[in-house]
Amino acid sequence: RLIMKTIFLVTGFMVAGKTTAARSAAASLGIAFYDLDAVVENMAGQKIAQIFSQNGEQAFRRLEHQSFAELLLKTEGLAIIAAGGGLPVYESNLELIRQCKVIFLDTDWPIIQSRIEQSRHIRPLLHELDDTQIKCLWEYRRPAYLNLADFVIVECSQLEELIAKLTAGITTQNGKK
Repeated sequence: RLIMKTIFLVTGFMVAGKTTAARSAAASLGIAFYDLDAVVENMAGQKIAQIFSQNGEQAFRRLEHQSFAELLLKTEGLAIIAAGGGLPVYESNLELIRQCKVIFLDTDWPIIQSRIEQSRHIRPLLHELDDTQIKCLWEYRRPAYLNLADFVIVECSQLEELIAKLTAGITTQNGKK
């Protein structure tokens, strides 16, 4: 018996709403949901901030890659994975990402900037960056997100609308052969 597997990977810059929207969309569609950051933390037995501070970003990226690869192997049927913001910009992940249907949450800079101010303390990559450097990182990553996307959602500031668009996008993409 052949089991079909379709994994939707929700990408976007940090604070774009990936985890919240993907979790809600998965619940509304009745399919599995995974937060890649939580999977990494589970595998490492520590929070991402600890991994960054004790072992550095490269150690985190290796764990992220390994966690993503294992998650893709074990996932069956339909599932949604909320990716970490940096996943699509690391070459080692590209072959794995191509196994998924990629949905990019294209969130405008002013929305990102406003959300970052509220969560800067819990995001290790932001601890040493000022707003100009963060905007440069956003501008650097955005083409990678667009290049890999099968479907792009231009995010609005309202979470409910984002969830509705993501759910509709997954429904539409899942219908395509």
